[in-house]
Amino acid sequence: MKYFYILLLIPATLLFNSCKKPILGCTDTLASNYDETAAKDNGDCTYSADLLFWYNSGGAPVGYTSADVRFLIDGVSVGTSSASLGHSSEPSCETADVVKFNFAMLKNKAGIYSLEVRASTNNALLYTETLNLIASSCNKIKLN
Repeated sequence: MKYFYILLLIPATLLFNSCKKPILGCTDTLASNYDETAAKDNGDCTYSADLLFWYNSGGAPVGYTSADVRFLIDGVSVGTSSASLGHSSEPSCETADVVKFNFAMLKNKAGIYSLEVRASTNNALLYTETLNLIASSCNKIKLN
């Protein structure tokens, strides 16, 4: 009789253990909300990119040295800076004294965005460009 109960427990144990649902979450390591415990992707991954702004200090664009500037991506402000944008050569993303912001790309791993650089004091347009941004990377943007 004891063997009969053991034989009944084995299928019951297998049945209940096989019904466990996998942990859902973002399984894309490039995503801002990556979940290492997730076993199955729930389609809710979000992405962001670092934006580093600079210009060659030998040829400063008009307005950059005289005013604080605002950076807008698709019309949304990503930051304001009065720090120097001028560098003698392209800075790295690890350089300490750079103008760098993080931009939420939502569900896009890459995309085309509109950049505007405006004077903070009078909202004058100083620079505009179309950007091709890639998530989870440092996008260096040279202001010509």
